[in-house]
Amino acid sequence: MNAVRTLAQVVHPDRNWREMGVLGLVDELLAYCCDHGCRLSWQGGQIATDNGESVAVAFPPSVHRAVIARVAALCNRHRSRSVSPYGGQGEFVVEAPTITRFRADFANTPDEQRLELVPTMIEQPSAATSSEGRLLAAQDELNA
Repeated sequence: MNAVRTLAQVVHPDRNWREMGVLGLVDELLAYCCDHGCRLSWQGGQIATDNGESVAVAFPPSVHRAVIARVAALCNRHRSRSVSPYGGQGEFVVEAPTITRFRADFANTPDEQRLELVPTMIEQPSAATSSEGRLLAAQDELNA
């Protein structure tokens, strides 16, 4: 688990993004939402949260579009064809380290790139249930 950081630290331009890639950036943003229990909104060059943090980001639009496409893939992994890569509303579940359901609302077109992630905590880890078992149960609940 990452140490709790500020949003500015999470998206800092001096981090090794070439090595981490888009998957690493998405993982960092999801972990940030889980750590802080906050909603995240990314539109244009600005990322803001409902806990009052806001930061200008220097990523090119292609990175923003790739992040949104990754979120669309996460939604579709849990419910096939639930969203288009160009926009929609969907849900997905991750383990980071709590099993967390996210609601995503996004647009990913040449004219508009926006992403909103809303986490809903499902379950804290317990020693009695395996990590894989908890994740499968959360996915089943999402698909019900």
